[in-house]
Amino acid sequence: MPTGHHRRARPFRVPAPAAVGYLLAFALLARTLKSMSVGTAYAIWAGAGTAVIAAIGMVSLGESASALKILGVLLVTAGVVVLNLGGATH
Repeated sequence: MPTGHHRRARPFRVPAPAAVGYLLAFALLARTLKSMSVGTAYAIWAGAGTAVIAAIGMVSLGESASALKILGVLLVTAGVVVLNLGGATH
């Protein structure tokens, strides 16, 4: 989520919320790695992050929302769901 707010933020004026967001994200990733393989966890991290940021851009920042772009976000989301259903653990 901190990535989605960079465009609206005033650079270097209030860096604490972004720093807290990134620290929380990495802490949650580290916790996830205790029960999931690193490849699966990183694929989910990257895919979910991409889909969420694209959706934030379309909904909150006025970026174009073509049918092809929405389909891409849905396919990435479906891939994340399939990875989670795969049950890949350590």
